[in-house]
Amino acid sequence: MRSVQIDYLSPARFNELLQVSADLVELKKASLVFNQVVSREQQPLCTAVCKIACLDANTMRPKAIPPYLLQQLTS
Repeated sequence: MRSVQIDYLSPARFNELLQVSADLVELKKASLVFNQVVSREQQPLCTAVCKIACLDANTMRPKAIPPYLLQQLTS
């Protein structure tokens, strides 16, 4: 996770049934951005913009997103 911007709009309560959506809005060679929404009965409770970077596990430097993952994200 590179960064997250969250807006809390309304509280949720324990044991409520919530819906969570994630939409891919930007895809680059080594990063991607998702818009996420947590809702209750179509009412948004929380919105977020999540920026994710792909890193090499050994060097912790940016690395291209693997082809198998790109395929899953774009299908």
